[in-house]
Amino acid sequence: MDRIVLLIDMDCFYVQVEQKDQPDTIGKPCAVVQYSSTAASLIAVSYEARALGVSRNMRGDLAQKQFPNLILFQVPARRGKADLTKYRTAGAHVIKCISGFTNQIERASIDEAYIDVTELLEKPNIDVSSTDVALDRCHLVVDPTLFSDLTDRLLKEAPPLAPCLDSLPRRMDTLNCLTDGDKLKTALQLAQTIKDAILRDTSYQCSIGVASNRMLAKIACSLNKPNKITVVPSESAQHLLNYTPIKKVPNLGGKLGNDVSSRFDLKFFGALSEIPHDALVEEYGEKTGYVPFLLCFILILAVQSFGGLSECMFLSK
Repeated sequence: MDRIVLLIDMDCFYVQVEQKDQPDTIGKPCAVVQYSSTAASLIAVSYEARALGVSRNMRGDLAQKQFPNLILFQVPARRGKADLTKYRTAGAHVIKCISGFTNQIERASIDEAYIDVTELLEKPNIDVSSTDVALDRCHLVVDPTLFSDLTDRLLKEAPPLAPCLDSLPRRMDTLNCLTDGDKLKTALQLAQTIKDAILRDTSYQCSIGVASNRMLAKIACSLNKPNKITVVPSESAQHLLNYTPIKKVPNLGGKLGNDVSSRFDLKFFGALSEIPHDALVEEYGEKTGYVPFLLCFILILAVQSFGGLSECMFLSK
């Protein structure tokens, strides 16, 4: 694993920003609606609300009618348009906190940022060895064919397997068995340190994905939320991709991903590597057909050597 990239994803960020202004709503089912019209859809939903059955894109008025306890926040408006200033400002505060650790930051959106921590791990200028890692909130993607001491309960879970370290027989010492165990352990401690700093400095919670490239980090981060860290060792990267739905892969979440799935009768991204480049080009043309092929190359064929921010940045345009 030549590089290690972290994706920091702020949990239900718009809701958290609103709750910071109204702390009495913390822990209650909340959602954010962008416009005041009755047809306006929800753009952010707290996990408490999701547990009740509230989902994004539900109409705000209908959601509140169906769930009377749902608290609705409205995005401020300016000149008839949504004013995202308060959320951008809050996001900037998070970036400022992260920049205290490294300047290798790529801000992907208001609530997401990638950081390349490779140099920090090679030449650590911050001591994270004493960081208290929350084992019940830190998860490790494990390929069951490579880990012989997994419990029957874990093996019965739906793949990809990403149990919390607290549930593994060797807990934190599980990392010692991995090829890059020492580096991953330090990366996990650094991720926990950054996560704690963000909470301390801004009061916002986040989830973090740790992997060899930005797309694996994003996929990993989505496995366990909220307020959790998920690590992908190189040994388990193929297992993760073999059980990641195509629609969950960055750049394949829309029409292209749905069409590829139906046209080639595929469900998981790992199987996409079996489709020849020529077949994709024949179906979608040189430009479009190259996208899933290149994603396969980055995520599967060169999972350990690709992955710096600059190599993959153009894929997110």
